[in-house]
Amino acid sequence: SLYETSIDGVNFTDANLERAQMGGASFDESYPVVTGARFKNAVLCPGMSLKGAVLGTADNSPPPNTSLIRLADAWLPVPEEWDREALELFLDKANRPELFLLNTIDSMGDQYAGEKVRTAERLVRTLQFSGVDVSCVGLYLMETLGKPDYHTSPLIQEWLVPLSDAFYSSNIDVVNSPGYRFGSTGLTYLMAEYFVRHPEKMQSHNGAFIKTMLQGMYDQEVSFPDLSLICQEIYTDCYLTTDAVALYTRQDDFGKMDGSGEPDWESKDAFNWVLLSSPEENSVMMVSDNSLSKMLEPDFYTHWRSFFLYRDGELQEASGYQL
Repeated sequence: SLYETSIDGVNFTDANLERAQMGGASFDESYPVVTGARFKNAVLCPGMSLKGAVLGTADNSPPPNTSLIRLADAWLPVPEEWDREALELFLDKANRPELFLLNTIDSMGDQYAGEKVRTAERLVRTLQFSGVDVSCVGLYLMETLGKPDYHTSPLIQEWLVPLSDAFYSSNIDVVNSPGYRFGSTGLTYLMAEYFVRHPEKMQSHNGAFIKTMLQGMYDQEVSFPDLSLICQEIYTDCYLTTDAVALYTRQDDFGKMDGSGEPDWESKDAFNWVLLSSPEENSVMMVSDNSLSKMLEPDFYTHWRSFFLYRDGELQEASGYQL
């Protein structure tokens, strides 16, 4: 048993930790190294990384106690009762990263993708069964479970819908503010799905919508092929076809420049983006991928003339407005 033992940075490379009792162990600054280690029927330390671990198929052994869920052939401790204190202890990534249960689940290697999802589902079921309000740690749940690894689970994705709806409805003004970015694949994906469920927000919070689409397509820190395609489809099929936007997609300079109203995603210099102002201003900007990216992160050399500006549906001359 490793109860009340520090395993901070301990090297368990290739160790046979079958039936090891690590549930009461702890680490502060460095994950224990578990490359090649085996954990058959071991009780894991909550929050530990399983990067490089060798995991097997679970047998029929009963759990050593009731507050455990299966993780491949090992056991992962969960609270006997979920309440706010337990949530803040085991699911608050910012304040208790060393105990973050989703880190242990998410750190499983790609070859264990199916088991990663099944373990996450087991964790979600314990939260569902408890009826606890998880909104205090909603950001961290969404950040991890919104990743593409978990998109194959209807249980997880359906469970995230009310959570992400409540979170984004409360924070969309922050996302809409200049300079804000997600920096997270899971949050960007869930925000894109939020706009599909609430299409009116595409116009009322246009800045947040455009940034979400742009990051989902091009931000190397958060994008992946499926997310890029999802955002392209949302932007093209759900946004460009709205009455407020469709007028501008028929302009000669938009997208493919052939009157089809289709964006040209092959060229980052194509004028694919239609940005809406507040209803009071009634202005519309048409801009390219390259120019928009620079506008969102301007520097001394940013060129502010690479766009078309419309007011009340009429194209404005360069001398007719001031930025």
